Order: sequence, then structure tokens, then C-alpha cells
Amino acid sequence: MTQKREITLAASVDEFPRAAEFVEEILTEAGFGMKKILEVQLAVEEACTNVINHGYEGGDGSIRITSDAQSDHLVMTLEDEGPQFDPTAVGEPELTGDVEERDVGGMGVHLIRSFVEDLRYEFVDGKNTLTLIVKRE
Repeated sequence: MTQKREITLAASVDEFPRAAEFVEEILTEAGFGMKKILEVQLAVEEACTNVINHGYEGGDGSIRITSDAQSDHLVMTLEDEGPQFDPTAVGEPELTGDVEERDVGGMGVHLIRSFVEDLRYEFVDGKNTLTLIVKRE
């Protein structure tokens, strides 16, 4: 069972509803439950937020999201043409102690990692490609 789909979004938070709808449609068709759908929606939104804010720095750009449903997992990739940035190289954030005393940042990647089974990154031909692997429940 292979089902490939894709969508290209403008690098804008205004596109989040389209991204969420895309993720929900793909995961529903692939037989995932609502809990996992919500988790992957949040992971994709966080990844897009990072691209918009840190990659394109709020400027023009696009994010291509592709999905490939396999028999035991789903592969979702996000591709952008912002400056090279490997989110898999980001260390785990400090989660203990006072919130006011913690370093800012790193929570988004931590959140993504907590909702998918595997997170991979490549920079090829001037494009960042973040791959999320989501296993069937």
C-alpha cells in the first residue's frame, strides 16, 4: 500500500490550516487514529514555523510537504530553500529547573521528536529536507 501526495505552501503562518488539513487527510486515509493525527499536525506546524521564522526569516519562500504511506509507516517530508539548517543536530533542551532560568529555544525540535518515531535531515541541491517517520499504531 503506497499512497504518495504533496502540497506546496507559502512560507506563512496563514498556510497552517492548509497544512493541518493535508496532514489530517493523509493520516485519516492511511488509517491513523485522531491522537496520532493531532501529534503529526503539531510536529508539521512546528517544523513549518521553524522554516518561516528561522529559514526565510519571515520573508517570501515556500515549503513543499510530501507524504508516502507505506504498509507499516508514513513518511512525511518538508522541503524548503532557506539557508542550510539541520534540526537533528539541535541538542535536547533543559527541562528541569525554573522556566525563567532556562535557555530560550530548542523546544520545537524536542516537540517534533516526541511525536514521530524518526527524524532525518538532508541538504541536497540547495534544499533542506526534513523527513518525519510515523509508525502505525
